[in-house]
Amino acid sequence: MAKPSKDEEEIAVPAPVFSVTAKDDKDKIALPDAHDPVTGHGRWLYEGRLGEGGLATVFRAWDCKGGLGFVAVKVLKKHSKAHARHAFAMHRESQWSLERLHNRADPRYSEEHAKLFARYLEDHTGFVELGPEDFEERRKDFESPSFDWYKQRIDLPIASKPYVVMELVKGETLQVAMPSMSATEKRQVILQCATALEYLERFHMIHRDFRGCNMHLIAREKPNESCQLKILDLGVMISSEAGMEVNCNMAVQAFRRRGETEEKRKRYDWLPWEVRSACDELQGAVKNFEPPGHSFDAFSLGVLILHLLLGKTKARSVLDSLQDHPERTPDGCGIGVPKELLGNLLAEAAKRPRPREVCAQLVPLRLKSPQKEAAVSAEKAEATPAVPSCHTVSHTTTKMEGSSDEEGEMEVVEMDTKKGTETIGQKKDNDTAAKEAAAKEAAAKIAAAKEAAAKVAAAKKAAAKEAAAREAAAKEAAAKEAAAKEAAAKEAAAKEATAKEAAAKEAAAKEAAAKEAAAKEAAAKEAAKEAATIPKHDVGRRSKSRSRSRNRKESSLERKQRPSRERARHLLPEDPARSQAPEEKAAPSPEKVVQDTGEAPMSELRALGPGASEP
Repeated sequence: MAKPSKDEEEIAVPAPVFSVTAKDDKDKIALPDAHDPVTGHGRWLYEGRLGEGGLATVFRAWDCKGGLGFVAVKVLKKHSKAHARHAFAMHRESQWSLERLHNRADPRYSEEHAKLFARYLEDHTGFVELGPEDFEERRKDFESPSFDWYKQRIDLPIASKPYVVMELVKGETLQVAMPSMSATEKRQVILQCATALEYLERFHMIHRDFRGCNMHLIAREKPNESCQLKILDLGVMISSEAGMEVNCNMAVQAFRRRGETEEKRKRYDWLPWEVRSACDELQGAVKNFEPPGHSFDAFSLGVLILHLLLGKTKARSVLDSLQDHPERTPDGCGIGVPKELLGNLLAEAAKRPRPREVCAQLVPLRLKSPQKEAAVSAEKAEATPAVPSCHTVSHTTTKMEGSSDEEGEMEVVEMDTKKGTETIGQKKDNDTAAKEAAAKEAAAKIAAAKEAAAKVAAAKKAAAKEAAAREAAAKEAAAKEAAAKEAAAKEAAAKEATAKEAAAKEAAAKEAAAKEAAAKEAAAKEAAKEAATIPKHDVGRRSKSRSRSRNRKESSLERKQRPSRERARHLLPEDPARSQAPEEKAAPSPEKVVQDTGEAPMSELRALGPGASEP
């Protein structure tokens, strides 16, 4: 799915990285599975906060990997074993949609009725992995009155915060749109609300939070088109099966205390009379609803009709007196709701009509034709005497088709601040002037709207350019980071190759040294073996051979030293005895020759000084 351009969508507001309501640092936990444009990790690109309640915050997000496009991600604020029941409530609301309301395999499914409810797309609370596999069995286990959420704490098998994914619902809340809605739109909304409650009754479910802030008008009334309603937030929905009305499980109880002051209690005006008594001051037994199962939401629908008819503030003040004085119930025929029907919706539980009965009793709205309306106005003007006071009264009649009194007419009184009497001709002139003034005002509004639209378009283009620049910068940073990573990888690979080559050379050198040592050791062993095998007489022969070799070496030495001895003899003083009888001196023995060529002549040479050294 391609992401819509900025010109087609609203200007995105950057979402906070941490919860905006966190009071302490320990509560500032990052949003789950957030997308990082640089690394590409994470799935959800959070773009803005859509709403926030006591337990969860809803963000607008873009699915970067799953193809869902823009969605609403509902993130649990508190996540711990002690708050696991809040995660279970979120799990249950998603399963009401996945397994029942929007499950095409269920025989009770209706595509037309299912469109009235916001669709849940994914469940990331962790309860699906806990088992049992069937949702109904799992729900009954955790909703059992004997299950204590404080003692039997649940350790969810997820690392991040629990969350669910829903379709992104556009438009505005019904609570905000009420003042600008026409009577036709209000009747269409009431009809769609009754149809939605009829669909819930098929599945034996009670919404229990059926009010204007949990509904969106996704389309307003146009020529040949009606307004469209979408119902959100299934967080406190409950099954109407037997025993659930007094189930004390904390995950099932939704309203145990309305508030400490009367002003705070008035805010819970959609709660039926029988449920309020158990909420105030914790008095009485637990009462999640009172049979029949449809009675809870039927009362909430009656309160919603009061808001559409009178406004929120006035409706709350009127509602307080209706329990003891039902005759004060206002007539809602102006928006298609007869007084009797509205009174029954706000009565005790047993008298409240079923949703399909509400649809059948709604009064169709049909204005009279212009010709008949002008004739009736002229007739009334002629029958009405001139009023000399400073105010005049005009009447507009509207016939309600299908009411109990077919001829009954509802009169809407309008006060005119002009002085004196007024003729029919003057009234027409005033009407013409009023129409011209209204046309001018409408033209001015259209011009202002065009100017505002131009400003919004310019802002969108500027935001688109800025977003494109940011995206380009992010891509460039990602490319640089990728290049740096690639260079680092190449350098690491080169170092690794060099280290491997050095290790290989060192191993080869060690192997060669080991081979050489082994060769020497083998040679030594071979020599030892050979020596051990030589006979003893060969040993003696070899000793003699070595002696002869030594003697030959000594005679060779003697020949070399003979010239030195001759020179020394001439330099020494002549010995008389030797000079007198030289011929008598016997020839020196070989041993003497060796001795003479040894140390004594050399000592004599040393005594002669440096000039007596050998040539």
